[in-house]
Amino acid sequence: MNSFYRFSRGLRSFNHVKTGLAHRTFQTSSVMKQVQHVKSLEDYAQRVNADKVTVVDFYADWCGPCKFLSPLLEKLSNSHSKSSFIAVDADKYTELAQKNEVYALPTVVLFKKGQELDRIVGADIRAINGLLAKYETS
Repeated sequence: MNSFYRFSRGLRSFNHVKTGLAHRTFQTSSVMKQVQHVKSLEDYAQRVNADKVTVVDFYADWCGPCKFLSPLLEKLSNSHSKSSFIAVDADKYTELAQKNEVYALPTVVLFKKGQELDRIVGADIRAINGLLAKYETS
């Protein structure tokens, strides 16, 4: 058996597997929460003034620590159902960053009913988790 024959035979079996996967359907869970990106100033105000704890992640696309923190906040949002999570692009919404006195990125600010509860500067997921545990129970 020459090598071309074995190669083409392998392609046929690969195509069979590939087409079998193409017909498969996958379902996602509706339980998964995620960090919602702010779409407008009104959207931000509405979310921050909610009755539950709102975690606001001020980030920038060019910020390395922000990129590190983002997937961790996604995971954290799944385990904290009593809180909501939003992300604010500090470059796009500079007025929100200035209003909230964000001078370094990432900055995570916790709000409840429009009042700032606490803030963390840097990508410290343990500190964020600790603050959530503290404020979700109160």
